[in-house]
Amino acid sequence: YDDYVKEAVRQGVDLIISGAGLPMNLPALVEGSKTMIAPIVSGLKSAQVIFKYWMKKYDRVPDLVVIEYAVNDAEDELEGGCFEALTRKALYSGKEPAVLLIFSVFLDDYNLQERLIPIGERYELPMVSLKNAVTEQFYHADSRVISKRQYFYDCFHPTNLGHRVMADCLLFNMEQLFGVEPAGEEPDKPMPVYSDLFEGVKLYDRSCIPESARIEPGAFTDRDQDLQAVERNLDSFTSPCFTENWKKTVGDGKPFVMEVMAKGIILIGKDSGNPDFGTAKFYIDGELRGQLDPHVNNWTHCSTRILLQEAESKLHRLEVRMEEGQEEKEFTILGIGIV
Repeated sequence: YDDYVKEAVRQGVDLIISGAGLPMNLPALVEGSKTMIAPIVSGLKSAQVIFKYWMKKYDRVPDLVVIEYAVNDAEDELEGGCFEALTRKALYSGKEPAVLLIFSVFLDDYNLQERLIPIGERYELPMVSLKNAVTEQFYHADSRVISKRQYFYDCFHPTNLGHRVMADCLLFNMEQLFGVEPAGEEPDKPMPVYSDLFEGVKLYDRSCIPESARIEPGAFTDRDQDLQAVERNLDSFTSPCFTENWKKTVGDGKPFVMEVMAKGIILIGKDSGNPDFGTAKFYIDGELRGQLDPHVNNWTHCSTRILLQEAESKLHRLEVRMEEGQEEKEFTILGIGIV
């Protein structure tokens, strides 16, 4: 990776767009050049990590942020609100990067661009749709440029050739924008299309608990080590996510209790195919609000659930306890997001 970037800089490229991981050392590789740099992000946490790390270590922010509709965005309970929160976070971070939205497409021609395009229009952002670019031509064998077999690695992800098509679409969009005069003064911060509630969400786990919170872990005192693992910082190996979690093991059925000042609460739970895991239920201020099922997809990964959405912040009591008859089962709280 480093060699490719250095050679691109030596050749005088204008812009490097880097995805499939967090390019933590990218500023160092282009230092002293005029090459602009842009990470592709698909979540608030990745955007926050990039901004904070680049500023602290390199005193630099991205010149452009590419926000991607990716594989799991269909599970956004806010129906576009999380995507909009990420967009607003990039736009109004105080660092003023350019922002571009890109919408991937699945093998079955599905994506959520009809939900997300209004966000791009509200904030007057350039957008790239892979659905618009490639889907129709799949079905015209006489004039087809690329087939589905060539474009898709699996039902979600492109092949190397498919990623080349994505890169070409991004470059074409950028070429259309070069030379376009700015519209004038920056507009005022517009009202959100869907929601700005989780724009300022902060993640907490057992390693960092807000001063305003009080936690009684009850039976959730273990640490789960069977976790989803991902490649980080362009490393070829994987490392586990959410290691500072709260896991309930067999035995004691005491609930997890958190008292905190909040207007929004997100629980990050562990989805698992392990039959030892059972269903929990959650209460807000003593009122039963719903169930937390760790077998929605039956494979080890992170699963989010919005527990609270209100207009004003006040003291709330969150309680997570096992479903009746499943007190001997396991359950893992990976983290809690608080607004």
